[in-house]
Amino acid sequence: MTYGKSILDGSHIRLRARTEEDLPVLANWYENPEIAVLQQMIVRPVPESSSAERFRSWTANESLEAVGFCVARKSDGVLLGQAGLMGIDLRNRSAELSIMLGPEHQGKGYGSDTVRTLVRWSFAELDLHRVELWVFSFNTGAIEAYRRAGFTEEGRRREAYVHDGHRYDAVLMGALRSEWTPQA
Repeated sequence: MTYGKSILDGSHIRLRARTEEDLPVLANWYENPEIAVLQQMIVRPVPESSSAERFRSWTANESLEAVGFCVARKSDGVLLGQAGLMGIDLRNRSAELSIMLGPEHQGKGYGSDTVRTLVRWSFAELDLHRVELWVFSFNTGAIEAYRRAGFTEEGRRREAYVHDGHRYDAVLMGALRSEWTPQA
């Protein structure tokens, strides 16, 4: 019973189901150019209804091919962002992790806590062997947060992404169950 009570809890965050009230907030963040540059290949205006539908789909949790959570602060329940797994491959025991935090919640340790919690859940609940993610090389804060959360850089797609008129690498990072130890 203790396992079930705490499996979705991090030190400062809780992974929870999405509510209808979350959708406009998530859509607003996703449409924010500061966030879009980290989440989307091309920064462009997208109607709020389209973004809200994306989040509704990403967090429906109707199959085990993808699982999405809202990220809330444990102390007061404030919505911090969204995180999930996609491309869940139960045969090979692997998945790709994604995370988005609202700009006002970044740089406060919530990202690392969320990633550690989601990876722990992936290994304990889904019995995954591997969790991977992609991050753009200019996003050095995220790369460091992923390292703190127990990820290792595994490779790069060189100059695969254009940002602000310059080319940047897409960095592949992974965590294996047998090696995973999140840093404090």
